[in-house]
Amino acid sequence: MKLICLILLFTVVTINIAFADANHTDESWMLLTGYSTTHPGLGKTRERVETVDVILRYKRKLKDTGRDWYSGRHDFLIELPVYSLIKPYDGQIFGLNFLTSWTLKTSQKYMPYFFLGGGPVYTEANIPGMGANLCGNYQAGLGLSCKTRKGRSFVLEYRDRKSTRLNSSHIPLSRMPSSA
Repeated sequence: MKLICLILLFTVVTINIAFADANHTDESWMLLTGYSTTHPGLGKTRERVETVDVILRYKRKLKDTGRDWYSGRHDFLIELPVYSLIKPYDGQIFGLNFLTSWTLKTSQKYMPYFFLGGGPVYTEANIPGMGANLCGNYQAGLGLSCKTRKGRSFVLEYRDRKSTRLNSSHIPLSRMPSSA
């Protein structure tokens, strides 16, 4: 019974949208906004939790990769996410994510990418199964950067996020897909 109480698996879809510098410089900042929701019945998810997301992201180019049609770049990302719970709980979840990403330069206008990583999250909200205070998260996602005419990029992401208590990090407690 304790194990069942410790495990709560959330699957969350987050749609995040951002505008960024389209010149794809070696360093950039971006502000992502979005929405997340869990999916009760998928895996061991029991609770429906909805959030509004704001994520400040710093991106640093590590190196160019490949050549020809599979050329791209490898980046390091640092994110400061704030998830505001809207249903059925009140409160916020704060985090610090360290991610790595690979962008494919398939065209001058559209550049798909994928990323993975994780970091700590903190909340005072008492979500059943997740607990409160300090937890960890790990995530993976896909994105598409679309260059606009005004020298900016429109970014759309989808990510799958899993949260876990730090003292038992091998037991997943929440799963959250998201997009930005």
